[in-house]
Amino acid sequence: YTGQGFDKCGLPSVSSMQTWWNSSPYNGFNLYIGGSAYACRSTLPYLTASYVSALSAQGWRFFPTWVGPQAPCMPYASVISYNTTTAFNRGVAEANAAMNAAVNLGLAAPDKSGTVIYYDMETYGTTDLCRRAVNAFLSGWTYQLRAYNNLAGVYGSACYNATDWATI
Repeated sequence: YTGQGFDKCGLPSVSSMQTWWNSSPYNGFNLYIGGSAYACRSTLPYLTASYVSALSAQGWRFFPTWVGPQAPCMPYASVISYNTTTAFNRGVAEANAAMNAAVNLGLAAPDKSGTVIYYDMETYGTTDLCRRAVNAFLSGWTYQLRAYNNLAGVYGSACYNATDWATI
């Protein structure tokens, strides 16, 4: 997909999305599909395959995004480990959880292939210890998504961390 998209915490109604489709320059929607650190968790029960299907029928394209544990050097309730092996394995586990959600929503094939899923990693410190942990985690994330023949993406702050991610 190439084009403009937007990001909204929570799930707009199908009719609101139709209005956006008719009245905006957007064709893409950042669709949060879950994760332990997703701020608008109360809307997740309303995220169903039929909701995704209805939006898809309107013409929408999706940026499936998972918001799991965050950098260990930040004050979040759900964080990854500073231990790089543990962080890598957690990245693999988060990718598996995200893939299950994508399949259940009809965003991926039953064999868990055919999609891209973005990981929402909020900004974090620039200490080497923190950066190594996040890079290990995102390496596990990327490794597992690619094992299912998917693409892996990261959604976050370009201020400090994007150069780290370019090498993963």
